[in-house]
Amino acid sequence: MRIPSGLFPMRSRRNAFTLIELLTVIAIIGILAAIIIPTVGKVKRTAKKAQCVSRMRQWGSAIALQANDAKSKVILDFAKDSTGTGSYILDTYFNSGGNTVVEDTSGKTTDNKYATRAFWGCPTGINGGATLTAPQYAFVVPSGVSSTKPAIILFGVSVPKYYSLTEVSSPSKLVLMIEVKNGSNRVDVATSGVKSALEASNGVRSMQQEDGYVRHGGTSLALYLDGHVTGLSLVDTDYTVSKEKLDRSFSLQ
Repeated sequence: MRIPSGLFPMRSRRNAFTLIELLTVIAIIGILAAIIIPTVGKVKRTAKKAQCVSRMRQWGSAIALQANDAKSKVILDFAKDSTGTGSYILDTYFNSGGNTVVEDTSGKTTDNKYATRAFWGCPTGINGGATLTAPQYAFVVPSGVSSTKPAIILFGVSVPKYYSLTEVSSPSKLVLMIEVKNGSNRVDVATSGVKSALEASNGVRSMQQEDGYVRHGGTSLALYLDGHVTGLSLVDTDYTVSKEKLDRSFSLQ
C-alpha cells in the first residue's frame, strides 16, 4: 500500500554549516579581533599611564605637606634615619603605611617595610621582568642648589640635598621629580648641568633613547613643584633643541 508522502514530512538533510558559511564567520571574527585587540591594549596603556600620573601627584602632595612641616624645606631624597633601618621621612605623608605591597615590573608583588616604596615604580616601567629594586622616579636637584650647602637635620634625619620654597622663582616651571630607569633616586642637575644630568646613565633622556624604556607612548612624566604632571617627549629632553625651556625647568631661578 502506498502511503501519501504528505503524511510524514521529510527530514531536513542540512545538519551542518557549509564551508562558505564557516569561512564567513571566521572572517567576521578576525575582523572584530583586529578592531578590538588594539583598542584593549590602548585602554590598558592609558589606564597604567593614569595610575602613574596619580602616583606622581601623590608624591607632589606628600612633598608639599612635608615642606610645610619643615619650614618650607623641600627634601630631595628618600631620606631615612642614621641607622638606615627607620622609616623614610615621607612615609607619614602617604595614605599607605606599615607593611605595604609593591607591584614590580613582572606583575609580582613584594612585601616592603616602608610606605614610600609602594610609590617607587611606574606601572608601565620595564626592568627586564625582575623585581623592582630601585626607584623609577628620581628627585631633581636643580641648578641653583649649592653643592657646598651643609646638610640639615629634619625630623631627626640628616638631609644633604634640599632647597627652600623661598628660593624658587616659579613653582609651576620647576621640575621636582622625573621618571628614570631603576637606579639612583636623584638626578643632580646642580652638580653636572642640565644636559649631562639628562644624558647620564640614570637620566631621563638616556632612558628614552634605549629601546623598551619609553613608557607612555613616547613621553616620560615629570612632576612639577606646584603639583601638576606633564609628559616630556624625546624632543623636549634634547638640550640642543630645547635648551631655554630645559634650563628654566631645572633651575631654581
